[in-house]
Amino acid sequence: MRLTGILSTAFAAVLLLIPSEASAFDWKPQSNEELKGDMMEYARHFADSCKGEKAERIVRKLLKKQAKAKEPYSWIADTHKAVSDLKKEYGPEIAIAGTDNKRADIRRYTLQLLDYPLHVDDRGADTPKEMKDAYEAAKQTYLAGARKSALQWLYGPKPEPGTLEVFKIYNMGFGFRTSEHTVLIDVRWDGTPQEAEILAGGSDLFLLTHPHVDHYSKSILEAFAKKDKPMILPSDVLPEYTGGGKHIVNEAADAVDFGGVKLNIFPGNQGKNVPNNVYIIEIDGWRILHQGDNADLEQQARVSEYPACDIVVGSTWNGVQTLLEMAMSAEGGCTPVLIPAHENELTQHGVDHRESYREMFNRRDRLGNPDFDYPPYLLMDIGECVKFSVRNFEFPEADIQYVGDGYGRIRRDQCTYSISRLVPKNTEIMTYSNIYDYINGRVPGVIVKPDGSILIRGISSVNSSTDPLILVDGVEIRDLSIINPMDVESIDVLKDASASIYGVRGANGVIIIKLK
Repeated sequence: MRLTGILSTAFAAVLLLIPSEASAFDWKPQSNEELKGDMMEYARHFADSCKGEKAERIVRKLLKKQAKAKEPYSWIADTHKAVSDLKKEYGPEIAIAGTDNKRADIRRYTLQLLDYPLHVDDRGADTPKEMKDAYEAAKQTYLAGARKSALQWLYGPKPEPGTLEVFKIYNMGFGFRTSEHTVLIDVRWDGTPQEAEILAGGSDLFLLTHPHVDHYSKSILEAFAKKDKPMILPSDVLPEYTGGGKHIVNEAADAVDFGGVKLNIFPGNQGKNVPNNVYIIEIDGWRILHQGDNADLEQQARVSEYPACDIVVGSTWNGVQTLLEMAMSAEGGCTPVLIPAHENELTQHGVDHRESYREMFNRRDRLGNPDFDYPPYLLMDIGECVKFSVRNFEFPEADIQYVGDGYGRIRRDQCTYSISRLVPKNTEIMTYSNIYDYINGRVPGVIVKPDGSILIRGISSVNSSTDPLILVDGVEIRDLSIINPMDVESIDVLKDASASIYGVRGANGVIIIKLK
């Protein structure tokens, strides 16, 4: 698929507000009146473009409140609150080139609305103290919420076998968690040392791409050292610590094993004097590429010589298209999911170098190039978690399947277990008044009983019921009679190993219906 536009037609009005030249996207310091005015104008177009959605009500509430506000800096906290409410309604989404996904559109606009309160010129000599204080208070609330969510995630229920959880902590700092292992990479932690120890205690391994303070904090390194947990570092950033656990590794062409997590490491750099490891992380079968802020394309190109990765974490300001070309030319030819990162870094970057979501989505050298074949990419902010349920991502538009707490698809040429697929033709399905009649007799082992219940033969149920799990566009339903057969694009029936990714819910089999 070829990307023909980052935003759908419904959002064209806002797109027209944004210049097409890359150089015009760099944020410049603005007065309070200018920045608030830009936010209000953006929010009005946002609300106008999602009429009838919950997003419209949330954004118009912000507009109404700020139109009457007497406190000049209250818009900063109020915008954060609106973004928080929007994120609760419109969680992380996959954006896929050439498809119309209203929720993904709203997600993009939600993240770009967040740019405004995060681009207060907090370092400007002319910025009023009251504005700096309002910015700092809202920022700390935003960051503290992400840290709290990270600890809750880390000590929450473990993922089911075969699944991978990805948690975005800050900037390019992520946690990757399976049922057996937890890996943290490039985590900066501004919480207490005690919280850092809790974080380290729930993790198996810490990786650092390069020694810049927006990618790590001393408290994290000290916590891992205290817990005697392994740390993989490109250079010694904790020289006073000489105990176990610290590994200075610049290159591992052959995978090295750290407690069941396998690593390939390539010695890149971010400039002449800043070593930057590029990592391929294999964690219980999942393969993840993380580039940090690498600028050494020769070293980075080596990833194409290795088996393909399922997920690519890429800094979008740092040659993301080149990174993707290298990743997609790797052995196996599997299309990865891109997790873009490094937006709105607040620790050491001023406004004019605080990369924004707006730049990420619209600059041609990032995700806004209509002539580049982008893989699916994840719309994710800090403090959020996504669960991946299926490996080997290849996203032909007709075959993508969304599930309730994850998403994914299985390459049919690699499928070794039982999946039956029906792709009804209009002339064929129009003669059926309901889905039950259409399914009955068409899928081996599927029996529709006279009372409308469905039994998938070959399933040994651990439940009192024999009803399969039914998902329609990722939403669980009980009664198929509410679905118009003419609206159905495809039906997949999963049993035995193929249904196992849904855990106990899939014990009686799974029927996945995708609507047109």
